[in-house]
Amino acid sequence: MIYGRAIQRHAGLLIEAELRIHGSGEPNSEIDLFGQRYFIGAGGRFQLLIQVDDPALLTQALLQHPPPELTRLRPE
Repeated sequence: MIYGRAIQRHAGLLIEAELRIHGSGEPNSEIDLFGQRYFIGAGGRFQLLIQVDDPALLTQALLQHPPPELTRLRPE
């Protein structure tokens, strides 16, 4: 979804997932971000958004770290 863009209607279920990584560190430094070199700019903060489209990866993430919304009982 993109702010300001109309939502396209689909006949079926549409699921979009992203991994958001954000943090802070020493300004103008280089860090090891899970095996990847990443340069932190002058402000000392960073953020990455990565589209996740692997159903097996999403399944594992939800099994290992289920959010409360998935485990909470709903009133009938």
